Amino acid sequence: MTSVVVGTALRLWHIADTRFIWDETFTGWVARLPFKQMLDFLRHHDAHPPLDYLIHVPIARHTAAEWPMRLPSVLASVAALVLFASWMRRYARTGAIATALLALAAFQITYAPQARMYGVLVLLGVGAAVISDRWLDAPRARHAPAVGILVFVGLLVHLSTGVLAVGLAAVPGHRRDREAWRWRGWIIGAVLLWLAVWLPSLLDQVRAGTTSWVPLTSGPWLARSVNELVDFYVPVGAFVLAATLLGGFVLRRIDRRLAWVWLCCFAIPLGIAATVGLRAHFLQPRTLAIVSWGPMLALAALVEMAARRWIAYGVAGAVLLALLVVPSVRNAIADPEAGRHPAWASVELRLQRAVEDGDGVVSWPRYLRPPTQWYVADPSRQRTLSVPGLVGDGFVRGARPWNGRVWLVEPADQAQPIGSWRPCAPTFVADSYQVRCVERGSS
Repeated sequence: MTSVVVGTALRLWHIADTRFIWDETFTGWVARLPFKQMLDFLRHHDAHPPLDYLIHVPIARHTAAEWPMRLPSVLASVAALVLFASWMRRYARTGAIATALLALAAFQITYAPQARMYGVLVLLGVGAAVISDRWLDAPRARHAPAVGILVFVGLLVHLSTGVLAVGLAAVPGHRRDREAWRWRGWIIGAVLLWLAVWLPSLLDQVRAGTTSWVPLTSGPWLARSVNELVDFYVPVGAFVLAATLLGGFVLRRIDRRLAWVWLCCFAIPLGIAATVGLRAHFLQPRTLAIVSWGPMLALAALVEMAARRWIAYGVAGAVLLALLVVPSVRNAIADPEAGRHPAWASVELRLQRAVEDGDGVVSWPRYLRPPTQWYVADPSRQRTLSVPGLVGDGFVRGARPWNGRVWLVEPADQAQPIGSWRPCAPTFVADSYQVRCVERGSS
């Protein structure tokens, strides 16, 4: 219970007191698009399916406040922690240590309060592991449909669910009984249904290459990706990866069924993600959000086995884990991953205060469109504006007709020429960005 309370508090820590990072403004901006336009945009300019954006639609179209947009992810992350703690109760000390690690993991604390899909993915991953464990213990008629629905929903949230689906299909092992085939059938059916719904869009997304920034799999990158699920100290990545694999191996001596669940719902998906990442830009820490509980259980198993040999070994192992995890927690809540206070935050705040109904706003380059439109545009309507002589994506704020005034949002070192437009307010500069007000007139 203490771990759940502490973990919940940490996940709520930055839900309202920080500005959106770019990815969050992207979520909000896309969620405000009309449904067909949203699907077309995601098909050609993003790497994700639409479900998480659709979850945010009712919120994004009524407010630009941060905390309501972040609430779905936070609630999902807290639900995942509660579900994991409930599952781990049957595994005594191992379960208690694993729950404490999941509660304190800097990855969870950082990504739970983001208006993105990662909290939902963590919940889906824990849910899949729990259903698998229950099914292996005593199959029920509801288990196979539940895992099939989970896979289908997960595939509509993030492509990483595909690697989990392969691991879930391996849960029955060599069994050939009716329940085993029902389990596999529901998973295969979910994947086929998803392909029928999203395959054409997926192919366009692959061709668009929007994930080209993700490194291909290498030994150091694999270690870093797994390590960031536990802490944010890159130099210990190889140690954490080795400890995770070793912990999964010794987990068999604690509970063979739990070890099988770990293998199918963490190790196999991790191996597939790493293999896919050799040729495709796929593997990164956030891709592993859906299996992010796995290292916690493996590390807890190491401490448990050490304690069984001699309690002093167990205490030493617990202290070592604390030294690994707690400083990252402190850093996550003290300086939340750089982007929580992005360089353009002051510019957007200036715009919010200065722009009036009927004013035009033009942002350039295009990556400034999501944050600008998220914080300044009217949430209930999108009114595009094309201004001759000015480059960028424009809109008109509010319901009034455009009054001829334009606010330019741009990098300070890439200011575009304004030609015959004349300044109408002092230029505001913050960090590397600036806001200029211009209106029609002679130069």
